[in-house]
Amino acid sequence: MSEWMALPPRRKRGVKRPAVEAEEEITTYAERAIENAAKVDQAVAARSACSRAKPLDTSSRSEGNYEHLDHTADVQFHAWGSDLQAAFSALGNCFFDYVTQRSTIQAIHEDSFTVDATDLHALVFRFLDELLFRFSADGLVCANVTITQLERGETNTTKEETNNNEIQASNDRKPWKITVHTIGENFDLSKHPQGTEVKAITYSNMQVHRNDDRTDIFVIVDI
Repeated sequence: MSEWMALPPRRKRGVKRPAVEAEEEITTYAERAIENAAKVDQAVAARSACSRAKPLDTSSRSEGNYEHLDHTADVQFHAWGSDLQAAFSALGNCFFDYVTQRSTIQAIHEDSFTVDATDLHALVFRFLDELLFRFSADGLVCANVTITQLERGETNTTKEETNNNEIQASNDRKPWKITVHTIGENFDLSKHPQGTEVKAITYSNMQVHRNDDRTDIFVIVDI
């Protein structure tokens, strides 16, 4: 008599759900995802409304002789004026109209300071860097920036005769210098829209074009 052996267990067949039921489940999941995303957006908007002013509306920014141009991973400031002094003033206003909205700033505090540099590009850099420092460290926002005085840099060459009857030339370089007058107040999220944060001023592709009736300044800032 042969030895009895149990048969191996049979593999259970999966129950295939109707296609209509599967489609209904996918549709329900997508609807829930959309609903959850909407709830998240509402919660974020509610928290933002409690902690800060309305988002910056770029369409209602103050009009001026400047514009903000898109640049790869950064932004480019373009300011212009009838002369170099006016272009510098427009550049200062361009900065504050990027970090907030100038039309919301009240003229409460007035201040004046000077900036000097060995050349024109360095003067542009140090001017914006000083405004960035005052905004980041002191929380100052300006409704208006005006250059009240500009001293042009010059290089004076003097020649002197030595004891050996040789002519020796020496250069005495006068730095560029501007006097800046600002009017504004302390930054307050409850009244001042928060624009894009400026991390640093750069020399990248900095340009100053000076003509008889117009001066243009281009500066790329790191955001």
